[in-house]
Amino acid sequence: MSDYSGNCADNYQQKAGATACPFNFFYGDFLHRHRSRLQKQGRMSFILKNLDRMSESELQEIRSLARDWHGDGE
Repeated sequence: MSDYSGNCADNYQQKAGATACPFNFFYGDFLHRHRSRLQKQGRMSFILKNLDRMSESELQEIRSLARDWHGDGE
């Protein structure tokens, strides 16, 4: 881990929302999109359980932010 976010305006602790760090919502979106492949990897089960703890609305917001960032949502 590093502290590259030191001067960034985005909040590295937020997964979703207007000031969420893009790396967080990209990561959540990646995990969701590739879940079927990733769950075959034993060590990924712990990380994928974090997705299960998210509310459906939070997960939808994360996916929407990722799409909007890439321009796929228009």
